[in-house]
Amino acid sequence: MKNMENKNLLNDTKIGFKYNAKDIILKDDAFQDSKSLMFTEWWYFDTTIKNGYAAQMNVRIASAFKKSIFIVYLRLELFKDGVRIFRNKKRYSLKDFYASKERPYVKLGKKEVIKGTIDKKTGNLIFDISADFNDHSIDLRFRGITKGFKGKSGIPKGKKGKTKEGGWAVILPKAEVNGKMKIKNKEIKVSGIGYHDHNWDVKIPIVINYGWLWGKIYLKNITVIWAKVFETKKIASPLCIICKDKNGYRNLKAENIKLTIKDFIEKEGKMIPKNLNLKLKEEEILLNIDIKVTNIDYEKVFGFSNYFRLHTKCKGFVNFENSKEKIDDTFISEFLRFG
Repeated sequence: MKNMENKNLLNDTKIGFKYNAKDIILKDDAFQDSKSLMFTEWWYFDTTIKNGYAAQMNVRIASAFKKSIFIVYLRLELFKDGVRIFRNKKRYSLKDFYASKERPYVKLGKKEVIKGTIDKKTGNLIFDISADFNDHSIDLRFRGITKGFKGKSGIPKGKKGKTKEGGWAVILPKAEVNGKMKIKNKEIKVSGIGYHDHNWDVKIPIVINYGWLWGKIYLKNITVIWAKVFETKKIASPLCIICKDKNGYRNLKAENIKLTIKDFIEKEGKMIPKNLNLKLKEEEILLNIDIKVTNIDYEKVFGFSNYFRLHTKCKGFVNFENSKEKIDDTFISEFLRFG
């Protein structure tokens, strides 16, 4: 069964939808809420820090039966050289949660955890994030250096036909990160490169999908955001956006993107992509990057979703607008399996 599943993923699959990136405004990162019977929404941040450290923080909402059930989670994970050294989460109820619908601002209990503003001098987005778990914590500032984008990330099928997927906004494709981190009560100053996205109005029908692969690659002046969303094992939609520092972004055509899974490794009873290749050719763009999974961190989300955080070694090149940049570095990616 697993060999057949892997064979389907290895083969070229039918494209299910085509991603269409559009410009964002600051309000896109505010609390979007939903009128759906059940939905989830989350803000995600990660950063690769100098000296081998990495951190991931997210705030996730789960709502059911018109908010009669409403749970908020704050999660923090810290890594050293691709190995998790800390993970914890806090659960909050609706009465302990406040989020603005006009700007990026989230407060849990009496503590600000996300605050987004615009630098009046440069126009860049600035985010201050905080998560405190006593002997482990982060207080970081993300200062955007690329333009963000938003779009629809799929069209899952429901009983009444096709239901539009919720939104996916990459608010900070690439950001300079500075601040402090506490590990076992030892506080250190940190700096690095970060990423932030926001998903909202993600409804129950999405769980009939197979899952998705996602990642980003930072070169000197270029950022590559890539993904492959599997509606089924045989219907998948590749997407790739290239961002240029202090400039715009370019949405690549799905038919020009070749994200190939070369082989797999078993983890938690699931077959996880081990070696991939991202290749594309379009006007003024040529890209060829090998992506090798070096470390895998597993987590069960909401009791049914299998979430694998992948630390990937990326090696290759990007030719973009008459300039060539090479890459040989490690980044955070993910593989999500529903069921």
